[in-house]
Amino acid sequence: MRKRSAVGAPERPGSPGKPEAPRSVRIGLLLGALLIVLWTLRAATSWGSDTIDRVFTVEVFQALYVPSILVCATRAVRVRDERSAWVLLSLALIANAGGFAAYSLFVDGLASPPSPSIADPTERWCSMV
Repeated sequence: MRKRSAVGAPERPGSPGKPEAPRSVRIGLLLGALLIVLWTLRAATSWGSDTIDRVFTVEVFQALYVPSILVCATRAVRVRDERSAWVLLSLALIANAGGFAAYSLFVDGLASPPSPSIADPTERWCSMV
């Protein structure tokens, strides 16, 4: 059995005292990096049609929230230090993602978008956290 660090996670081989990142964090970071690379390539080259543009500006952008939320929530669950800050950050990311999703679903594309819109409460709450 591998030795455990001060935070309770297994230590990385060859790095005494440094905890190994949980698999969920490693997968979240990898997924986030992949989405960022795709987003950057799309922005730099402008390849694709209007449909691909919509996919990148809405779906891929919203998908970028998922690994961020997973990493912050995993940190809040697994490590006791600064737990309240990580929980609040996770909740703020969830609220922001919810506000963006609500805007995309209900407001985006309307001829005369209402102001304030249905998306405003979650985005405002997020900025207060």
